[in-house]
Order: sequence, then C-alpha cells, then structure tokens
Amino acid sequence: MDNILVGMGVTKLCWTDRLPFTVVEVVSSTRIVVQQDKVHRSDGTDNYEPDPTAERVTLTLRKDGKWHGRGMDMRSEPYAVGFREYYYDPSF
Repeated sequence: MDNILVGMGVTKLCWTDRLPFTVVEVVSSTRIVVQQDKVHRSDGTDNYEPDPTAERVTLTLRKDGKWHGRGMDMRSEPYAVGFREYYYDPSF
C-alpha cells in the first residue's frame, strides 16, 4: 500500500479475532510503527481511540506483500494496513 500516513488504521488478523491499531510512525515504505487502540462500544458501533501508553510494535512489509511484526517469521499473524476492525470470537 502506498501513502501510509501517521494516524491511519491497521488491523491485526488473529485467526478469527481482529485487533485495531494506529500508525504512529512511518519509518520507510516498508517499515512502520503501530500501537494498539482502545475500543469503546456504543449503539452497537465500535469506536476506536489511540492508546499512547500501549506498546509500540514495528511492522515490516514482506516480499509476499503482507505486514508482520519485525523479527517475526512469515507464519506469524499478519497485519492489514488501511482499516481498523475489532472482533472477538466468542466460540474460542
């Protein structure tokens, strides 16, 4: 994805669960830093708020076009850049 900007949404894809993050630093076109968001539910809608106290995670863009945590292998849970989504699968 081109034009990644600070404040853009990111979603960690954890099997069936989804966790929202925010881009807090763009290091290069293949490296970004994100922090997990706080999720508030109101009227059946998710509202996301950046959490400046959350741990910073560095993501790198791999040859297969997927974003992964820096130092993690390509079997690790990928991140999708460009949108935020929260979902907790109650069946697990």
